[in-house]
Amino acid sequence: MVFLVGSLLAAVSINIEMMIAARVIQGVGAGGLVTLVNICIGDMFSMRNRGAYYGIIGGVWAVASSLGPILGGVFTEYAGWR
Repeated sequence: MVFLVGSLLAAVSINIEMMIAARVIQGVGAGGLVTLVNICIGDMFSMRNRGAYYGIIGGVWAVASSLGPILGGVFTEYAGWR
C-alpha cells in the first residue's frame, strides 16, 4: 500500500517538490516489499529449497537492473517520456 500510494502521488505530481516527496514514499514502500519477499521465502521454504528461490529473485533483479534502464531510454527517445 505504501508503494502504491507513492506511485499514485508521483503520477499526479504537479511540481518537482511533490515528485521528490512521492518518490521518497515510493522508495520506502519498495524497500519494504523487497524485505518482505525475502522474509516470506525464509519462512515458507525449507533450507534445502531456499537457495533456489533466492537465486530466482536475484536473477529477476539482474535482468531488471540491466534491461530496465536501456528500455527506459529507448522508450524516452522514440516514444516520448509520457
